[in-house]
Amino acid sequence: MSSFPRKQSVRHRLDHVWSGYLQWGVANPEQQRVLKQIQVWAGLTEESKQSGFAPFVEIQRMAEDAVTQKIYRDVPQAFIGAALAALAEMTMEFMVREPERAEMYRTAGFEMLWAGITRR
Repeated sequence: MSSFPRKQSVRHRLDHVWSGYLQWGVANPEQQRVLKQIQVWAGLTEESKQSGFAPFVEIQRMAEDAVTQKIYRDVPQAFIGAALAALAEMTMEFMVREPERAEMYRTAGFEMLWAGITRR
């Protein structure tokens, strides 16, 4: 998170997270599948969840800024996170399937995410 654009807009910060996650997922498909399995595993303790989330404090701050600034829709943050994860997974699949169009899919996926989670 050393390159995280802390002082930029919520949109810019979310795009940074989106792009980084997609880049990591496409480069590390096996780890991405494991992460997906971990996220739905019922045996994961609250302590483990908190410990694993510690490096992502900046993302939590970004979400809080979006709520404070009334940027996000009035839905639970967990719902927004789930939407991001589902759309990211689909976007990664298309990026892998058509690498020559990866940037188009990255951009289109982000625009769909932004339009879906923000107020009009």
